Amino acid sequence: MMIRIDKSLNALLINQEDVGSLIVCVEHPRSRFVEIRAKLDGLIQFESKNKAVINQDMLFLINNGNFVKNYNLLMQNIWKQDHLNELTGDISLDVYWDCKLDQVNIKDQYKITIFNNETYYICKSGNSILDQAINKNIKDIPSGCRNGGCGICLLRILDGSYMCKEMSQKKINQEDNCYLSCKVYPLSDLVVEIPNRKILASQ
Repeated sequence: MMIRIDKSLNALLINQEDVGSLIVCVEHPRSRFVEIRAKLDGLIQFESKNKAVINQDMLFLINNGNFVKNYNLLMQNIWKQDHLNELTGDISLDVYWDCKLDQVNIKDQYKITIFNNETYYICKSGNSILDQAINKNIKDIPSGCRNGGCGICLLRILDGSYMCKEMSQKKINQEDNCYLSCKVYPLSDLVVEIPNRKILASQ
């Protein structure tokens, strides 16, 4: 189940039947955390930049007042995953920032194509682009700390939807869709490019 915070700071409930992951995807950078937290106060409670809580009653509100499909089954599955507080009715979710959600297609795995040499591999849902490449013995993407800090695994995303976990803002270029692959998680098939390091260094 995904709650999408779009460019206008509207909350939308999508992929409501899928409880394989419970996430809030924000189409804004983490630097706007305070503003977004204030804007959505009373609807979604941001406990931190990485965690949020929404009351189950609010699911109807962000679903434009419409009935949520298989609501009782959804709540049971969320409870089984230990994400539902039965006393308060609150649901805990992970928060992702800088989400690109134009082509969201939630499924178990995605095709990652490396544009430079047309190499491709399959990335399981919930795995970062870099971790899955390493698991598949794909060596096209350089790696370093694998924790969003060193900047070695930088790549440019040419096409597709994705979400990002926390990474060094000094090492990326959001305007050019350049992010650290160790913290990028696909939400659709992706086409990526390994940037020319000399060109990046001169920018």
